[in-house]
Amino acid sequence: MAIAVAMLAMAVPLQHASPLSASLDDNTPPNPPDISGPSDGRIWETYTYKFTITDPDGDRMERLEINFGDDKEEILNCGCTQPYWASGTTLNVTHRWTQRGDYTIEARVRDVLGEWSDWGSLQVSMPKARSTNDAAQPRVTTNAATDDSTAPNVTIINPRRGYLHLGGEPLTELPSSMPTLLPGSFLFTRGTALVTDNVDRPNDLEVTVHLDGEQRATAQWSPCSRYHEWGNLGRGFGPTTLRIEATDSSGNTGSAEMPVWYFCLLSQ
Repeated sequence: MAIAVAMLAMAVPLQHASPLSASLDDNTPPNPPDISGPSDGRIWETYTYKFTITDPDGDRMERLEINFGDDKEEILNCGCTQPYWASGTTLNVTHRWTQRGDYTIEARVRDVLGEWSDWGSLQVSMPKARSTNDAAQPRVTTNAATDDSTAPNVTIINPRRGYLHLGGEPLTELPSSMPTLLPGSFLFTRGTALVTDNVDRPNDLEVTVHLDGEQRATAQWSPCSRYHEWGNLGRGFGPTTLRIEATDSSGNTGSAEMPVWYFCLLSQ
């Protein structure tokens, strides 16, 4: 029993440890965020950009500021399902421009010791008008949108395909002949999915989690991680299919599936 407890303790994600790895006098600011994503596109279309944040001291980070170059800013504060962002974290943020032009996306991040990074940047161009199918009117980003026939896009982030997990924490990559292993459900690390839609904002989408067709949880949007997240999915044993479904305000449903080997003795 003592060995099992020790193994479980070692598997608890490191984000629960103290974030202060250096004194205030020795602290080095974080690196400028690395920004990646489409460099050109159409106005009124929603695009996803990845912001990877790193710190040379390995300190955790707590605040990300983004300027999209069109007088639209987004400020992300950690403190939701995890207390701080670890160095190397990638955050996914969606945005769309409403006027043609060239824009500079800028972002900076602050570590838990209060030091800001320099600004990272990415040049983007939106020279194209919206497609002829919807050129008559701009898209409406409310739950009353009726011209939407595109389903949400769903990507499963955690669990990681082809990995052994313990309580949801990815431990090691498995041989290609083995399925994704999920002993302990998501007791330590929450399951996550990236869900985007051409009209609705992420927090307006209904996202559900299923095992072999049975709904086990409703995923909640986290402004901290920028993902939809879920916890323990309850009891189960053996091969099953993990399915994430997302429904927008117009009733369109998108999904993603992953075959997994699931084992959990605890109820929800």
